[in-house]
Amino acid sequence: LKQKLQDLLVTLQTQGDSCDWPKYLNTLGLCASELVEIRKVLETERFSLAQSLVLTPVRLNPEPDPALAKATDERLPRFDHDTAPQYLRTKLAPQVESQRMAQNSKASAILPEQATKLVNLSNRLLDSGLKEVNALKQELEMDLSEKTFKSSVNPDDLFTLVAAITTGANLSGKPAPQDTCK
Repeated sequence: LKQKLQDLLVTLQTQGDSCDWPKYLNTLGLCASELVEIRKVLETERFSLAQSLVLTPVRLNPEPDPALAKATDERLPRFDHDTAPQYLRTKLAPQVESQRMAQNSKASAILPEQATKLVNLSNRLLDSGLKEVNALKQELEMDLSEKTFKSSVNPDDLFTLVAAITTGANLSGKPAPQDTCK
């Protein structure tokens, strides 16, 4: 298809008005029908994931890459640190970048002594919070260890109850029937 289209363009450029128009239009019609068929195949479900795929080079390289240049028709001769953010959108949005710059300017306006005091204050607050959480954890663990789960079941009473339910033993003063399956 690509070769047919290139041949059509070359024919149009070289022959101009003197080209064989019926043959030219016939070839152009074939190309159009092939493009329609390709579109139909690509619209099927098995190619639905291919619509969201973005193909990029595997690694950044500051040197010109002839294969990449050829694949992109010389629009992208190299995939380096300058072009990657444009294609991969790794640069921050302008609004976020301006907010970041504002925060950096605020941070640089703070004196080193004041920054040290703020860091120390934050560390003290975090330490006291951590101590409080650890104290609560130890208290909870002590409460759980103090609670011993005592069994409130008397094995003799349980055996008597099960025997009464299954065999009717000790009900209404009747003796339990003897098991004859011995």
